Amino acid sequence: MSVHGIRKRITRGREYIPYTCKAGLSSPLLAIEPAIVAIILQMARVRESLSNSQAVELVNSIVQGTEYQQKLVDFKSMYCSTSQPTVGVGYWRGFMRRNRNKIVNAVGKNMN
Repeated sequence: MSVHGIRKRITRGREYIPYTCKAGLSSPLLAIEPAIVAIILQMARVRESLSNSQAVELVNSIVQGTEYQQKLVDFKSMYCSTSQPTVGVGYWRGFMRRNRNKIVNAVGKNMN
């Protein structure tokens, strides 16, 4: 960090910023993401691939009727213009980014 940036932090009263600090909001579905990863990995073991839209439908079916759906609605009403009780492709992109070390997104190949 530059000297100017450090001086600016001191004048604001924020001298220490930990390296683990991340920008942005955390997902309201963060607690169930390990279960979603486990389901996707199990589907991959039986050679059942998912498209992006199928994966969004899978997550919506898992969330439907649970406490996480209410958390999602509350989150969306606070931070989004719509408060639909479903996730969209934006959530899926973020999910794949957060779990890129566990799930690989690749194009299928014909083995014949």
